[in-house]
Amino acid sequence: MLDLFAIAKQVEPTQEGYDLRFEVDPDVLYPAALEHVVAALGRQRPAEPLGQLWDAGQALKPVLADVLTWTKTPRDQFQGADDAAMIAARARLIEIARLWFTELLHQAVGGAPMNVRILKGSGHWRL
Repeated sequence: MLDLFAIAKQVEPTQEGYDLRFEVDPDVLYPAALEHVVAALGRQRPAEPLGQLWDAGQALKPVLADVLTWTKTPRDQFQGADDAAMIAARARLIEIARLWFTELLHQAVGGAPMNVRILKGSGHWRL
């Protein structure tokens, strides 16, 4: 289970009108969220609204092991156009992990309007 509030640090609201505002370090978020998503994909379909994200993750299952290997490689170290399919699959899996985490956090705060800011981090998770 993801420890949502250990990953997402609540910060002071801004003028944007959100009562809840969080900052997230991508170098903490993505490894934890990816692990959670991969484990969830091995179980039964979750209740909505995560169902659409689960479906998107299921679509990656045939290449999931390879894609997970690619997530361990920083984007700027990829070589050649031959890797285009894996680069796209890597980006999709990272995006699924971000959306999944955000939805779980949104549910944890009772559906209140919130803003999640992902900090710069190391650049490893750049799409």
